[in-house]
Parts: sequence; C-alpha cells; structure tokens
Amino acid sequence: MKTVMPSPTHSGREIPPKSRFEALLRRFIPHKEIGWWDIGEVFYRYKLLSTRWFNIYLHQLEAPNWHPVGCHDHPWWFISLLLKSGYLERHGDEYVRRRPGSLLYRPANWSHDVTTPYGRSWSLIVTGPKKRAWGFQPCGEED
Repeated sequence: MKTVMPSPTHSGREIPPKSRFEALLRRFIPHKEIGWWDIGEVFYRYKLLSTRWFNIYLHQLEAPNWHPVGCHDHPWWFISLLLKSGYLERHGDEYVRRRPGSLLYRPANWSHDVTTPYGRSWSLIVTGPKKRAWGFQPCGEED
C-alpha cells in the first residue's frame, strides 16, 4: 500500500564540495540538497531548465544505504542518463547494477530504491510535468 507523505529527505543542508566542478555548479546553478541525513545520503539536484512541460536536472547522489521506509515513486515520469559511477537499483525482488551510459525511462509509479556502492553517481534527468505526490511503499508495489 502506497503511503503519500512529505519526503523525509529534504534536509536543506550544505555539504562541502569535493571538487572545483562541484563548487562551480553550486555557485552558478540553482540547486537543492535533498539527501536523507539519517542514512548518510547526500543528494544534490541541480536545476538546469524548468518549463511547464518538462524539467532538466543534474543529479549528484551518494547513497551508502537503502532507504529504511522502502522504495519511492515519483511525481512525474522521467528519463535518466547515467553519466558517472552508476548505482545499484532495487525494484521488487530484483537488484540491478545500472552503469554509466545507461538510458532509463521510468513512469511515475515505478517504485525503486538505489545505493551507490561504485562511488558518487551523476545523472542527467528529464522529467515530465508534476502529476502526483511522492510516495513510499514496499519495493515493487506500484499503483
């Protein structure tokens, strides 16, 4: 059963950049840190373009642990191009390594969780317009 709730991931904290590139991104590109502090997650979302039809983000994710409340879905469909490091994705009972260069389409009701055992992950994300709220549920349970 899906639980619609405000995401516990919006920490709003600032983590020191690990590179000059990250420092420049944070200085010139609108961004938000939305990582889940309690599990050590660092997640920056850089807003590259926002329209009423679609959005383009650059995601920087360091997720050492699975989310304790299960998997999450999204308020929009999205396409993700993994640029660096990739991640391990859990969906239902499946665990799949997503490598750099992977191009993934996900409908809004796709529930998953990710960790980054291969290093800090960078992805280019294109989303559709917001159609629903974020939610958490057992992995693989979709609307």
